[in-house]
Amino acid sequence: MVSFITVASVLAAATAVAGVPAQNVKTNVHYVTRTAWETTTVAPNAAETTDDSSRSSGSQDSSEYFTGEGTYYNPSVGLGSCGEQHADSDMVVALNAPQYGESANPNNSPACGRKVVITGSKGTTEAIVVDKCPPCKHGDVDMSPAVFDKIGNQADGRVPISWAFLD
Repeated sequence: MVSFITVASVLAAATAVAGVPAQNVKTNVHYVTRTAWETTTVAPNAAETTDDSSRSSGSQDSSEYFTGEGTYYNPSVGLGSCGEQHADSDMVVALNAPQYGESANPNNSPACGRKVVITGSKGTTEAIVVDKCPPCKHGDVDMSPAVFDKIGNQADGRVPISWAFLD
């Protein structure tokens, strides 16, 4: 049995956050099977696509929305990649490696300290980037339990999200 999230539902969630026109939203469609997640990138039109080299810098246009999977982790376990310790109750996230960017010193990533807005099935919230999620794919965000609880249910483990940088 295969279940899926429709492009329309992802676009509706993304456009509801800030009134972004649907044609400006980049989307991923996740097909869920019992054995694997498959991701297909869908662009509203060819003019809206970007090449992957522009996605690895860690400095993203604040008007661009991304979609992916939201997960949660415990930032209280140790220092984040940005060099700070945080509590599980803090509104903080770990950004996927491609969007976090490469730097000789990860504390100097342009992503560190950036504010993001994240929307999931349960709601929308804001958080600060304080860490890097190496196994996360482009568009994914790993969240503190405090952030995850605002947008989804921890029992689900992974939830579809849309998000953008606010600064």
